[in-house]
Amino acid sequence: QVTSGIPAMDYYLSSDLVEDENADTHYSETLLQARTLLTYKERLEPPKSLLPRSHFEVDDGVNLYVCAQNIGKFHPDFDPILAGILRQDPAGVIMITGDRNESVTSKLRARFRSSLGDVVDRLVVLPRLDLNAYLSLIINADVLLDPIHFGGVNSTYDALSFGKPIVTWPSQYQRGRYTLGCYRKMGVMDCVANSAKEYVDLAVELGTHPESRKILETKLMQASDVLFEDEDAVHEHERLFLLMLDRAT
Repeated sequence: QVTSGIPAMDYYLSSDLVEDENADTHYSETLLQARTLLTYKERLEPPKSLLPRSHFEVDDGVNLYVCAQNIGKFHPDFDPILAGILRQDPAGVIMITGDRNESVTSKLRARFRSSLGDVVDRLVVLPRLDLNAYLSLIINADVLLDPIHFGGVNSTYDALSFGKPIVTWPSQYQRGRYTLGCYRKMGVMDCVANSAKEYVDLAVELGTHPESRKILETKLMQASDVLFEDEDAVHEHERLFLLMLDRAT
């Protein structure tokens, strides 16, 4: 999701749904932007044995925010946002998923103890989850949190498979803009923040108002059909590769 920086590499393929207006300057390669997300995904089905909230030791009165991402995506700039959500929502709990390597998870826990201070007890770092538990956690979440600077891709499709709202604050570069690209394709921009404060406010608004959240979930579920089994994405690969071949002859 970044430029190679290698002079011998000719092209970088991306999407105009994801990139910003200065995207050409972000790559050492010639940037070719597709009109689709260049992705063909099938919508996920709910797990056959959906685990209840109680499996994750979450009471019914808790507002559950989930960020089930690779731990390498948790930039320190994200910590004040997580703390802000918990301070603004006293009934909120944030859950993230740990790394396969416990030493990596331990380092992140230690950072949170320093950066989150008084609300660190309401940020739960779960052990690594199997697929059934991971999907159950996503479905049980009230709000999904997209990390800043380096956001979700596969996890974005996973959450939107079930119409779950993902709050995102797009960064300058592609690696922090894929969730934005999905929302642009869907034509639903309700969960896109423009600042750290707006990110916190959006997340808490969704987390604390179940009626309006349910309306949004229905809206997302209906609009997300365009993300899945997108045959136009297949044809865009064909168009772009033919373009590159034509330029090479």
